[in-house]
Formats: sequence, C-alpha cells, structure tokens
Amino acid sequence: MDNTGHMDGAGIPTRRGDWRRAAWGGLLSLWYPGLGQLYARSWRLGAALLVLALAMSVTITVLMAGSPTPAKLLTLCAFAIGSLGLSLGAAVDAIRRIRANPVDGQTPLLYTWWFPAVSVLVVSLGLGFLLPARGWESFSIPSSSNLPTLLVGDVVVADKTRAGRTLRQGDMVIFKSPKNPSIDYVKRVVGLPGDRVALRAGQLYINNVLSSRVVEGNYLAGDTGNTIMRKLYVETLPDGVRHDILKERDDGSPNNTPEYSVPPGHFFVLGDNRDDSMDSRFMDAIGFVPAENLVGRAALLLYSIDRQHPWWAFWALPFEIRWNRVFKPVV
Repeated sequence: MDNTGHMDGAGIPTRRGDWRRAAWGGLLSLWYPGLGQLYARSWRLGAALLVLALAMSVTITVLMAGSPTPAKLLTLCAFAIGSLGLSLGAAVDAIRRIRANPVDGQTPLLYTWWFPAVSVLVVSLGLGFLLPARGWESFSIPSSSNLPTLLVGDVVVADKTRAGRTLRQGDMVIFKSPKNPSIDYVKRVVGLPGDRVALRAGQLYINNVLSSRVVEGNYLAGDTGNTIMRKLYVETLPDGVRHDILKERDDGSPNNTPEYSVPPGHFFVLGDNRDDSMDSRFMDAIGFVPAENLVGRAALLLYSIDRQHPWWAFWALPFEIRWNRVFKPVV
C-alpha cells in the first residue's frame, strides 16, 4: 500500500517514487551491469555482475586492439551480443528487485544516486588503467611450433610495456621477423645479450651450462594434419625457469648447433616444440632477434578455440572454446 492507500497489481506495497527508483536502477545496470543491483542492496549479485562486466569489457577491448582474424571477429561478435544480453538482463532484474523491495522512510545517503554514480566513476577509472591502450594487444596462434605451451587456436595477450627491457630467460615473446617485419612470431627467449647458446644432442646449453630436462611421458601432437607421438619434457633453464618442451629426436643439425654468441641488443629464441619450430637456430630465416623487433611478452591466454568447424559456424563456438585455457597465464 502506498502513502495514498493503494497497492500495485501484484499486491506489492508501493510508495511514491518507487518507479522512479526502479527506472534509475534499471538505467544504472543498463549502463554497467551490477550497479542497479547494488542500488537495490543486492550486494553479492551486484559485485558478481560488476566483475563479469569488467572482464567482458577488458576482453572486448583487448581483442579490438589486436590484428583482426575471422575467428577473433566472430568472438568479438559473440562477446558484443553477450554484453548486450547481460546489460538488458541486469536492467530488468534491477527494476524487479527495487519494485519488490521498496525502501520505507527516508532513503539513507548510501543508497541514493550518489553511491552508484561514484561506483561508475571508480569502475571507469579502473578500466582506464587496465585497457590495452596502455600496452596490451592480442594475437592468434596459427601454428604448433610452441606445443604444448601454446596450442593452435589460442589467443594470447602481449604485455607491450616490457618489450626489450626487463625480459629474462624463459619469457615467451612476440616479435616481428627480422627478415620480414610483416610477419609476427611467438617464441621463448633462451639467450640474452652476451649469452652463448648451443644445442648438443638435442639438449640446450646456455653459457656452457646444461639446461636439465626430465621426461614426463608421451604427448600426442597434431602437426600439419598428422598425428605424431612426441616426448614431453620439463626443461629447467640455468636461471631456474621451468617450462614444458616436446622432442621427437636428438640428432640432426638443428639438435647439434654451433655455439651462438648473442650480440648486444639482440635475443636468441627457441620454440617449445623443438623439432618443429623455425627459430634463432636458422640464421637465414630468423637468426638473432633485435630488441626493436620485440612486440611484447606473451602474458595471458585470453581464450582458446579448438577449430573443428569453419569460422563462420558461429553456432558451434561455445562447444569449441577450451574453457580450461580461458584467462590462463603463459608460462
């Protein structure tokens, strides 16, 4: 019953201004999902929606900052549709919650429009510091040269703020080919300026120190349409960084190289799929990577798609996402 003695059609007591509050809450959640729920005092739901909306916003902006590919454009469309649906659903939910739980008496300042307005400002400022314009860019992985660390269909986020500056042995980096800068590669840094790098019988030596490796078992690798069984190892670099590598054999020239002295301002890189990687061992193809060619450090797996269907088969996208690789750090 409102202050004129009326009840609404659902039998819920109302008071003057409830619809105005409900409309305001709906607009807040339409603007940013979760704010209307906070305004309706649904704290847990509001916080969860805010986090979800923030993650989706950052993901969309990072994807837009990277090079366009059919798979990424399709994912962008899916995220855009999902964001719109989230906003509409959150707006309707906020209106229903406020209408079903009217505030009696004078509304405390915490629940007036000031609180959600400040929340919007804080969220917007937070996004300003997190957005890829401050040094993030996304890249698609098209080859198996870095199995098992990176799979075909992975989309990684590069931290461009660290390009060529604070890199260390073991960092996975994205760089422009020294021979053809229009091509981007992703490989693991194993040699810093001044280091001496060599492979002997398939094992990596840095400054004449063996990078130990321990076999972990077999790995079924997909390679140019063929299925190949390879050995999975955990390799430990001299500075203590551990990562997985694949090996098929330990003979041949790529597994028995001369000792390379890394020039100043350059890096030596290898693929984790050692017997199926074009990297610094091949001086005519890639060779030493100049610091100015580095785009950034591969920091995060944004998402991953197992490409079993054509890119235009959008209805299959939810079933192709490798959910265990979403927002996974690259190590």
